[in-house]
Amino acid sequence: FANNLLTSTLMQRANFLAKVIVDRTPAGWPKLREMALNDLQKALKIQSDLPNAQLLVARLQMLPGGDRASALKASEKAADLAKDDPSIQVEALVLQAKIVSEPEKIEQLLTQALKIAPHNDEVLVYRGRLLLEQGKADDALTDLTAAAKSNPENAEAQEARGQALFALKKNDEAISAFD
Repeated sequence: FANNLLTSTLMQRANFLAKVIVDRTPAGWPKLREMALNDLQKALKIQSDLPNAQLLVARLQMLPGGDRASALKASEKAADLAKDDPSIQVEALVLQAKIVSEPEKIEQLLTQALKIAPHNDEVLVYRGRLLLEQGKADDALTDLTAAAKSNPENAEAQEARGQALFALKKNDEAISAFD
């Protein structure tokens, strides 16, 4: 019981500190990140199977001055631990995609995320933009159209869809996508 209480308290403080960093970006935010990471390390020492803690470690390490290798390792652990929580698994895979630099690996991670959440418009847009950058406009259009259908209010999906249509020389459709 005491370990659960301590773990919970450490997680709450780490989440609070992370929220302060993201929402307010105070002058001393690197010190706050250090404090949050210390709390997370203590929590994970007590209870190693916390996907939320691993995900928060990854997010904090992704900030400027963080350790990208640690972020990748933590996001991989989060994905492995979150087999019963698709939203955490998808977020961890997307974080990994933001860390790695090889386009093939990024596409693989995003495809894996879409197998878990096939209608996630943010992941569809991310992969669609990647495919568009790779010159795969037809494949990009498929993803971007699915994203726009999944969330018609997603302006980024509509814009990227228009870009894919322009790349395919479907100018009239592209113009209507921007409207």
